[in-house]
Amino acid sequence: MAVGTAAEVTGSTSAMRMSFGQEMRMAQKQVLAPRMIQSMEILQLPLMALEERIEQEIQNNETLEVEEAETDATGGEPGAAAAEPPPVADRTADEKPLVVDQEHANQADFERSYDWASEYPDSDDDRSRPSASRIDEASDRYLDAMANMEERPETLCNHLHDQLSNYDLTEQQRQAADKIIYNLDANGYLPLPLEDLVDPEGPADRATQLKLLEQALAVVQGMDPLGVGARDLRECLLLQIRPDTPHARQLRRLVGDHLEDLAGNRLPVIERKTGYSIAEIERLRDQLHTLQPKPGSAFSAPFVPAVKPDVYVEQQVDGSWKVRLEDIDLPNCRICGSAPSTGRCSSHPTPTPPPASTSSARSTPPSGSSSRSSSGDRRS
Repeated sequence: MAVGTAAEVTGSTSAMRMSFGQEMRMAQKQVLAPRMIQSMEILQLPLMALEERIEQEIQNNETLEVEEAETDATGGEPGAAAAEPPPVADRTADEKPLVVDQEHANQADFERSYDWASEYPDSDDDRSRPSASRIDEASDRYLDAMANMEERPETLCNHLHDQLSNYDLTEQQRQAADKIIYNLDANGYLPLPLEDLVDPEGPADRATQLKLLEQALAVVQGMDPLGVGARDLRECLLLQIRPDTPHARQLRRLVGDHLEDLAGNRLPVIERKTGYSIAEIERLRDQLHTLQPKPGSAFSAPFVPAVKPDVYVEQQVDGSWKVRLEDIDLPNCRICGSAPSTGRCSSHPTPTPPPASTSSARSTPPSGSSSRSSSGDRRS
């Protein structure tokens, strides 16, 4: 049942007519079931994303389990028969085992041993020795290979430790600086307060350790790169504004008091609070863009995962091209056969209720017996 409206226009006046009626329409729509949509999404996944998806589903879904490949008792592939040694009669003279023959004084075994000694001498006198030029050439190739190896990149921790030797510090201050350097994250920030670095079982008391950590933090924050050892972004930017930096006073005021307004591009608010013009605030903001918000990122190499191609295109000898898919070993998943309705695998058996006790069964007689006993009591 559908409700429709119709409008009739006559001259400058209009009238709306409402009526009830049924109508039949023929339309063609493409409806995708959720299962079909999921299948299309899985088919479009590359190999690396498909492996991650399968591992994630196995971890999240308790009804899935990995089907292990069946192997024989010897550990080989299924169906592969173990290679049996040839019979003794078919073996050659060199393959036959040495046996003790007391009747003929082991003459055959001695002859075989003599042939073996003549064919494979124990000494290296008859073997050729490499010349001195060949030894030098091999050594040069080895040194060239060592020189062409990629050097291990310098880390932020090593870079700061090399600078720590240039400071005149006591042993306690040096240990405190080492503790701070080891607790810096990849961006060069100190993600935890100094109170968490205090050792409760240390030789000094808590106040002394905090004082040493503050002194060591000031030393670390003065190292290269500028801004290292900061606790937040505001402190990181302030550490990079040196006294000889142009417009250092204005920059410190913007970063210290109006960093959130700069991030939100609320320049009129900054103009009203500071008295700086909009053009001056924009110039100071452009100067702040030259600072490094993550000073330790220059020492962290970006992770580049290995690319696994989905399709290989190879040129054949006759000039034609052959396209083949990558053959990978994806895990075979299956649904657990036991208790599929409860979603539990065989490793998690469904608990069965305990059987009813006989005492409880006897204590509840059937209704018929109770009526007869009561009638007997009345007769008595």
